[in-house]
Amino acid sequence: MTSTPLSPLTLRRYRAERLLRREFAGLRSKVLSIVRSQLRSRGVTLDVADLEACYAQAWHGLYATVLGGEEVENPSAWLVLVTFRRAIDESRSAPRHQPVDGGEQPVGFTPDLAGALDDRARLRQ
Repeated sequence: MTSTPLSPLTLRRYRAERLLRREFAGLRSKVLSIVRSQLRSRGVTLDVADLEACYAQAWHGLYATVLGGEEVENPSAWLVLVTFRRAIDESRSAPRHQPVDGGEQPVGFTPDLAGALDDRARLRQ
């Protein structure tokens, strides 16, 4: 009996499917917890459903990356980074709530310009 060698595409698909079955649910709570913490430290809050959607999109990207033949050493870190970036994009695209009293800032409010610039630099990287 002879065995048929696996084509590169078949092998990549097998690895991606195995990763999907084995780690999707296991990494979900860990990744979402880390991303929630990172967002909270920057004063960003997202609805649970939006954050879950960011994770699902990040997972789809990981699957496509593995399927494309790229080696991902640390899927967990990859998912944290991509989920975080997607959550930041989601937060920026959300409608801003305008103050009803004419738009003045609260007393003692100082915008964190340095933090905003740091976030932009991280996202560019």
